[in-house]
Amino acid sequence: MAKIIELLGANEESAEKTASEIVDFEILLAKITMPPEKRQNVSLLYRRINISDLMELIPGIDFQYYLTIVLERPVTENETVVMYAMDYMKQLVQLLSDTQPRTIANYLLWRFARHRTGNLDDRFQEAKQKFYFSLYGREQSPPRWKNCVTQVNTIMGMALGAMFVRKYFDENSKEDTLLMTQELQESFREIINETDWMDLPTKHLAEAKVDAMSLKIGYPDYILSRSELNAKYIDMKIDPHNYFENSLNVLKHLTRTEHSKLGQPVNKTAWNTAPAIVNAYYSRNKNQIMFPAGILQPPFYHKYFPRALNYGGIGVVIGHEVTHGFDDRGRLFDKNGNLHRYCE
Repeated sequence: MAKIIELLGANEESAEKTASEIVDFEILLAKITMPPEKRQNVSLLYRRINISDLMELIPGIDFQYYLTIVLERPVTENETVVMYAMDYMKQLVQLLSDTQPRTIANYLLWRFARHRTGNLDDRFQEAKQKFYFSLYGREQSPPRWKNCVTQVNTIMGMALGAMFVRKYFDENSKEDTLLMTQELQESFREIINETDWMDLPTKHLAEAKVDAMSLKIGYPDYILSRSELNAKYIDMKIDPHNYFENSLNVLKHLTRTEHSKLGQPVNKTAWNTAPAIVNAYYSRNKNQIMFPAGILQPPFYHKYFPRALNYGGIGVVIGHEVTHGFDDRGRLFDKNGNLHRYCE
């Protein structure tokens, strides 16, 4: 942290002092944060409340003014929000009043800067690499081309996915995978019916969940329509000479996209995973199986592989969800909550 602050223009002594103040403040934030074991029951944390009532409970924060800035539109005090951290917010008001404004401002700037070091020059990359070596033992940074591909796939995953699908994806793979997944579902139904440790109502619920499961295979159809694909990125400003500014424009675009969903019905057919990702997962929250086009390639799948081998490749992915768990970003965790290294 001190090295990044120094690279941004501070002298070494000031950078060390500022970094120390930020760490001390973050420790205080951690102390008022509810521990994970007390956040297991989301229903107890869920608090639906209008803004005027919220500001009566927490008068130290003008939520109406804050949300007007964040959402870039007028927000009335009668609008409803969901609060998951009521006690934390109350304690945060007191902590902020006891903290120097300079420390708060530096903390906010650091939270922004630490996520943007990947968009800066080699001096910042070197500092980041030294930190990652100390933390993870990573001996060298990924090559620049890999970072570039990863960033494009992260920012414009559907556009890159369209190129990938047109050039490399066999449509027969989509139909074949869909058939295999449906057959796996049918096998699961048979297993449910044969179990003796589940009562009949529970079996019916399990079958209903399988029937309601959403299967997303390959890619969303709209990405092969140039007009629909262009509409998705219509307000994203990209300049061939201003890389860092482009990254900020992307953040603005993503923010506007998310804000546009507020107040709208949930689109359960929406794809949130880029087609060219080599991963697959089951989302418990959405009851959804995702097989992007990127993973429907060797060694997991090939149309000329024996069907048993293809079933094995797909079964590994679905089976891991039972013994471990994928999150909505497709990352695989073990039973202790540790991220599998090959999925990082």
